[in-house]
Amino acid sequence: MKILLVIILVCLAFPILAAERAIKRQTLSSPSPVETPYLSGKYRALVIGNNDYDDPEKLWPSLKTAVADAEAVADILKTDYGFAEITLLKNAKQREIVRAFNKLAKSAQENDSVLIYYAGHGYLNEETKEGFWIPVDAEGRDDSTFVSNAIIKTKLGVIADKAKEHHIIALISFLGSAAIFALFALFKLPEIMVIGLFAAVGLLQGILRPTRDMMVRAAVPKGATGRIFGYVSTGIALGSGLAPVAFGWIVDQDATILIFWLLSAFTICGAAIVLAQHQLGER
Repeated sequence: MKILLVIILVCLAFPILAAERAIKRQTLSSPSPVETPYLSGKYRALVIGNNDYDDPEKLWPSLKTAVADAEAVADILKTDYGFAEITLLKNAKQREIVRAFNKLAKSAQENDSVLIYYAGHGYLNEETKEGFWIPVDAEGRDDSTFVSNAIIKTKLGVIADKAKEHHIIALISFLGSAAIFALFALFKLPEIMVIGLFAAVGLLQGILRPTRDMMVRAAVPKGATGRIFGYVSTGIALGSGLAPVAFGWIVDQDATILIFWLLSAFTICGAAIVLAQHQLGER
């Protein structure tokens, strides 16, 4: 399963109640169901835009463009990308956001692609390092009225657990990164292209990490999950500590291009390991 996040907009049958709740909903339908290139399944999206904040402590001022941005994203997903199910929430309260995630987690199937878009206030607690989405009914800094990243992560984990094709996502991430590193090694690129390609590598690596965790969890013996994740985390930390030293020495030797060739080679090795693990798992 690919994780892109999709939401359905449902017109409320009771307009008076909708006005009281400051939420407008409508149903968007795509011209026809979509099948992804590698996996059959629906495109689903959850799109949220919050403008009208009603914070009694006045910490969260109202916004001007969040709802319009969410509407534009929903329209593009429907008309240009053929998303089959889109849920659009405007000026959503905490309960509406959590309910939308619950519904998405229940309806998403194994081969679906899911996309989530949020426009509105966010908050990071510097002391606890917890992140939050801020619904329109949030009250000051009372995080019990927010939507925590932990809740969102849990709901997305439910969706990801339905997937069985994590190796495809991992291969795309590894091979895409390898190709970009090879471009850096082969060509002298314009600065704007370098920035864009590094952003693309960051996106690919960000996609890879949760996929890696799902693959590790699926491969470990029962009762050994914590121990295996400990080994994986230790290896990552060790590599993160040693690589800058090695790469720094290469830079001092005026052989910077070699770093990109090494990164490309390492990521290709990662793709090979993913393929080997998948083939062993099928036996």
